[in-house]
Amino acid sequence: MPIIILSLHLRKNTTIYQSMSQKARAFLKNTLKAVIPLAIGVLIFVWVYREINFENIWSILKKGVHYQWIIFSLLFCFLGEVIRGVRWGLLITPLGRKAKTSNLIYSVFVNYLVNLILLRMGEVARCAVINKYEKVSFTKAIGTLITERIVDLLSLAVVILLAFLPQMNNVFNFLNQETSLVDNVSEIFTSVWLYVGLAVVVILIWIVWTQFEEAVFIRKFKQATQNVWSGVKTIRQLEAKTTFGIMTVLLWVVYFLQFYVCIYAFDFSASLTIFQGLFIFVMANIGIVVPVQGGIGPWHFMVIHTMVFFGIGSIEAAAFALIVHGAQMIFTILIGVFGVVALPLTNKKIKKNQ
Repeated sequence: MPIIILSLHLRKNTTIYQSMSQKARAFLKNTLKAVIPLAIGVLIFVWVYREINFENIWSILKKGVHYQWIIFSLLFCFLGEVIRGVRWGLLITPLGRKAKTSNLIYSVFVNYLVNLILLRMGEVARCAVINKYEKVSFTKAIGTLITERIVDLLSLAVVILLAFLPQMNNVFNFLNQETSLVDNVSEIFTSVWLYVGLAVVVILIWIVWTQFEEAVFIRKFKQATQNVWSGVKTIRQLEAKTTFGIMTVLLWVVYFLQFYVCIYAFDFSASLTIFQGLFIFVMANIGIVVPVQGGIGPWHFMVIHTMVFFGIGSIEAAAFALIVHGAQMIFTILIGVFGVVALPLTNKKIKKNQ
């Protein structure tokens, strides 16, 4: 929303924006999409670490980390992205295309890399890659990703239940301790303006859809919507539903292990139980929902506060969040760059045939 408002402001009130070429305007818009969410994340990160003594964190970095566990966690990070790519291929197959496994995996690498630069645009990049190298309809590929996200949300809900049900006392104690967080969330969902805004959006969509149904852009939009829906429906046409289900379970087990093994990288957290580790993992994933690149800031906030709740010192918890998130982000960048380089190299024959 801030990006849209700023773009409209530039368009209406400055001659600079009007004098820009179409490419320059697109560049400005994309820059704002990247910078504004990242700035919000950085501000949250700075706020979270505002009272932390970085000399103490540096001391932990030098002497208090068993780095073999951090490196081990990166194996699960890699495995998770591979599984996600292979599972996506099961959704694409009903569209009439048997995508090359390496292209699927490399496209996931690119997906996560782009998400660190342009918020939520990684999925678009993933579909663009498959469209380019596998000739899968872009809009239908988007539909399969919508299905994938729905499955992921349902899976996360199950993981949350598994984490919370055995520890309901801890859940209530945590919420009582974090009253300001609960109040802020409650204030958002009880705000009249939220529902007024949603109503206005629905009314505008209905007006455009019914009054301009013969317009070219509406017809194109309807066609694109039908293609997206074709992609969404692939879940019904899956021949390997059992395999898809097993891979989904395996994916979340791998994600959990990616986080959990890092607990053993620090003496101060090694005594945490597997249920406490699962609880922290769930809270970290809730933090990722906040729309900033890589969960920078919100992820750290949730991990630190949850670890402190379980008796870990604030400095130690801050060091844990900084090192674990930082290592996994660097690894994501490296394999993302690898994916970008590998895609054209492994598809040379296809390009020559075309």
